[in-house]
Amino acid sequence: RIKIAFALLMSMFCSSIVLIGISLGTWLYIVPIFFTLQLTIAIYNLLTCRKRYLALDHVREIGFLSDGSFNGTEKEKQIYLFVLELSSKLNLKKPPKVAIVHTDVLNAYAVGSSRNKGLILITSSALEQMSMQTLLSTVAHEMAHIVNGDAVGMMIANQLAYAAALLLGLPVKILTWPIAETIERWLGIDHISYVIHFLFSILVDYILLSVMNLFVLAYSRRREFRADLLEAKMVGKEAAIKALNEWKRVMNPRAEASYATLGIS
Repeated sequence: RIKIAFALLMSMFCSSIVLIGISLGTWLYIVPIFFTLQLTIAIYNLLTCRKRYLALDHVREIGFLSDGSFNGTEKEKQIYLFVLELSSKLNLKKPPKVAIVHTDVLNAYAVGSSRNKGLILITSSALEQMSMQTLLSTVAHEMAHIVNGDAVGMMIANQLAYAAALLLGLPVKILTWPIAETIERWLGIDHISYVIHFLFSILVDYILLSVMNLFVLAYSRRREFRADLLEAKMVGKEAAIKALNEWKRVMNPRAEASYATLGIS
């Protein structure tokens, strides 16, 4: 439902941009500006996501303080030391930060703009209910996403999907504009052509965005497989399988266990 609602909202937004551009005869200028603005917002979100997460009231960063003491529980310390160990093995210049998200939701995910500016987040519910071995395997999985640069990859994939949907739909919208005006003259209702074209544009954009989203999902699945392989190399195949089975058992048995990556489950 969330994905459908998001696709509809994006469809309405894209349709509005194109409709304004066509009606004013300036779509050749508006569309590039729209792409530039969208890309700028995406890059800003990517570069600031770690800082914004850590600024949230329900997110608590763990790690060693300046006096050598550890800011967290013994269990959290074990996880943090494991992150430092993996960072050394993966030749990271800076280890990712680690934080606990205080929520009842079972989850673990990673964000960050590069392999040296990552952030691994584990929910307090997962910390309480999952075994230590599963938590370490999950951390290894999220470390794999950071090392593989999946945050940047997903941003590029999403931007290409939105751009492709808008560009593919543009010729159709331009060609149907005279049809909408003809219907307006036939009905004799002023400005009804704008409504007709807007509704048609939403339908076109929704279909195209849905199709493009399939390519994004395919890339996301491939990204998960790559993270699974690296996780298995870091903690062992058996440990990775046991962790996945525990996620399946603890979460809804009818749903696939998924590692939420970059904030997207």
